[in-house]
This record gives sequence, structure tokens and C-alpha cells, in this order.
Amino acid sequence: MLYVNKEDAEKVEINWDELFQTIEETTRLMGIKGETSQPEHPFIDFKDPANRIIALPAYVGGNINTAGIKWIASFPDNINHNMPRANSVTILNSAETGVPFAIFNSTLLSIVPGRSLITESIWESRHKHIDELKKMGANIKVEGRVAIIDGVPSLTGAVVKATDLRAGAALLIAACVA
Repeated sequence: MLYVNKEDAEKVEINWDELFQTIEETTRLMGIKGETSQPEHPFIDFKDPANRIIALPAYVGGNINTAGIKWIASFPDNINHNMPRANSVTILNSAETGVPFAIFNSTLLSIVPGRSLITESIWESRHKHIDELKKMGANIKVEGRVAIIDGVPSLTGAVVKATDLRAGAALLIAACVA
């Protein structure tokens, strides 16, 4: 079994061609009955309604043939104690045997310098607000349903227009950090 710790995450080198092929294969499989499964996400709520844990199980068939779960703990007050607001761990299992083959601290992988990818598999025109974020200095490129985001040191204020409610929320957050 592979365990990725903080030191491992900092050394991550990504084969972007292979990653894009995996994303494209997963997106293709989402349209084929029985090749993917992503059930409802159960939440664990605590006395403080701001705190919760979310379980995100999923399965992808085809050549990927992997099942897994991402377990995310969200505790907003943590930032007041110099801790991350959210922490997560991901476990991947063989879809043939159920044997786990990787476990990693997904929180650490989220802060590895470099590139992020977002694949939109439900609403084809979700990325319409990307040009507005680019006006603020974001470095984002869209290829089909995949947004490729290269981190920038900062954003700057700009006159922008929201295309829908989610786009407005994204632009509002961007404006708060600009």
C-alpha cells in the first residue's frame, strides 16, 4: 500500500498527459451506465452546526477500475487556532479485490505548488465565468470540460460580470482576496 505523507506530497511530479487521459477516460465513462458510481454524500453534523464531516465515495470502471472515498472534516474555527479549516484523507481500493492500494492526506496534495484541474461533468457551460476571473489575474485555461488552473501570487480588482449565481460567488471570493 502506498501512503503519501507531507514530504512525499511536496515532491509530487505530475505526468500531465497521463492525468489528462485519466480525466478524459473518467468523463467518458460517466456517460456509460454501470461504469461510474458516486452515491449521495453523507454528512456527520456536530453540536456546532458549522462543523461537519463529509464522506465522498466513488467508483470509476474502465481501465481505471478503482473505488475510493475522500473523508473531509470541515471545522471553520480551526483557522483561529492556526490550523487548516478543512482536513481530508483519501483511500483508493482495487475494484477487483477491494484491497486498498493507496491512502493519502488529500489536504496536503491540495497545497502542492503548481497546477489544479477541475472537471465539470454536469453543466457544460459552467466555466463561462473563467474570462471574468482572468480579468482579475487568474491563470486559467479551459480544455473541453476541464479547467486548468495555475496558481498566481495574487489577484487584482477588476470590473467583472457574473453569468450565474455560482459564478457570482466565485467572483465575490476572488474579489475578497484581491
